[in-house]
Amino acid sequence: MKKHLATFLLGILLTALPASAEWRTETFTIKPGWNAIYPSVDASHVTLDDLLAPYPAVLELWRWQPERVDPRLPENTTAAPAGVEWSTWKRGLPDETSFNSLAANYGYLVHLSETSNPLTISIKGRAKLPEVRWRGDALHLVGFPVLTTGTTPTFSTYLAAGGFALGSASILYYNGGALANGLNPLSTPGNVSRIKRGQAYWVRLNQFSRYYGPLKIEVSAGEKLDFGSKSGTQSMLLTNQTTSSLTYTLSPAASDSAPAGQPSVQGAVPLLIKVDAETAFTSLAGIRTLTLAAGAVSRVQVTVDRTAMAGAVGAHYASLLKLTTTAGVAGQEVYVPVTADVGTLAGLWIGEAQITQVGSVAIRYERDAAGNTVYGSDGKPRIVEDLTTPGSSTTLPGVKRAYPLRVILHVNAVGQATLLSHIYQGTLAVAPPDEPVGLVRNESLLDPASLRTAVRLSVAHLPLDTALPIGSFATGATLAGSPLITAYDAALNPFVHTYHPDHDNLDARFQNKLPAGKESFDINRTITLKLDGVAPADADSNWGTTSMTGTYSERLEGPYKTPIRVQGSVSLRKISDIPAITTN
Repeated sequence: MKKHLATFLLGILLTALPASAEWRTETFTIKPGWNAIYPSVDASHVTLDDLLAPYPAVLELWRWQPERVDPRLPENTTAAPAGVEWSTWKRGLPDETSFNSLAANYGYLVHLSETSNPLTISIKGRAKLPEVRWRGDALHLVGFPVLTTGTTPTFSTYLAAGGFALGSASILYYNGGALANGLNPLSTPGNVSRIKRGQAYWVRLNQFSRYYGPLKIEVSAGEKLDFGSKSGTQSMLLTNQTTSSLTYTLSPAASDSAPAGQPSVQGAVPLLIKVDAETAFTSLAGIRTLTLAAGAVSRVQVTVDRTAMAGAVGAHYASLLKLTTTAGVAGQEVYVPVTADVGTLAGLWIGEAQITQVGSVAIRYERDAAGNTVYGSDGKPRIVEDLTTPGSSTTLPGVKRAYPLRVILHVNAVGQATLLSHIYQGTLAVAPPDEPVGLVRNESLLDPASLRTAVRLSVAHLPLDTALPIGSFATGATLAGSPLITAYDAALNPFVHTYHPDHDNLDARFQNKLPAGKESFDINRTITLKLDGVAPADADSNWGTTSMTGTYSERLEGPYKTPIRVQGSVSLRKISDIPAITTN
């Protein structure tokens, strides 16, 4: 029991050290007899039987449940605690055990065998935001989120900032040994005694409150900053609960590796933050110092630099955001858990290219040092196509008004992208009941009874039934496929007119078919998408996971004597996570 408790405390200590996970380890020094602890980590992933198995000298735990408060002071009794306000865990006595996991933000009495040596117990668990359950009926077994190391504030200083007036009231704490009036728990004056992190104290205060420190921290997502595989920005509201200026620091912190049976941690979450009126996110790689006026509220927006998250799809990143007050009421220390997972790019993407440049390629023949034309093996002059009118191949003449082109892409489970002219999403005619919705290119594969709920997306500027593989989809990638060819005599060719004799590709007698180039032309289009390797300054927080930006360029051959090039920007957004297109 003793050994188990020591391991428990060591785990907690390790969690507080810089690492890369939402897991923290806190350590507690336990003396023979009765002790009191107040963990700020949740170890409910393991039972107390397993958690304390290495410490057989730990005989029992008693958890104070403030929902049912005994108004008696603990020094009024020399017997072991009992009553409806307590839950108990007793080693080897399941019939006398009413809880079997260690939750954060509760006061616990720990009974270590009187024949044992003192122990250092380590508890590894998930970091939790602090909570103190003050009630109006006076008695509380509580702890406070103060510095793990360094000089901590006195009770009077720390609690006065929240409007609590201790006066000459005593604080009671357990110091080992048997329960004895005046000896265990011991009384200590609140105006001189400094708070110890992880220690639970009996405090008598007759007012309702949720105060746990001068800096109140509220997370938009609840208990932690959980970004999952594609969520964008989350916020923290920080409130100065004191009547004077408060200085605090923000810094990244990491923790231990995950316990056995829990998802392993790939690395620390790469955080970007924006405070109040700041216009841009900046990396939180070190310590950031900020000041809050008395009673002021600050909004800290937090997002993830997903381009810095490597690993397979589903890889789990986790770390901690550490907040410490350094001036005003100094000494508060809080760890906010942060988690994010590597997402998948697979799914359906839709976007729009804005064409802003158009130019023709000026044919230039290759010449040798003497100025003579260089011929290829086919006997024809070699052509250099890198010359545009005017400028280089990436700087084409601008247009007066940009014109849009819709883009639809599907990315499969292995990252291969396909350029599409149309796609349907709806209930499949033949599909597993747990996954009835799918993507198809043929409407006949959809359930006829559910067509009213199906969605059809299409691109008017691409040849009918286009499904062109264009390469691996990833940040910084260049996507290009074979040319899209619209035959000179195809009904969709814009040079073909059903009711115009000069564009029917027939001779003057309407008897013989003419070759390409007489009345209409084959149209070859080579489309290239160059995705950005880094997020643009105005990119949203999901860039790189569910949104992408880049450059759209296209080369058209056929209708003009020299190829025509168009170019512009493109932005894409993922609208479906379905990784495969159903074909039958």
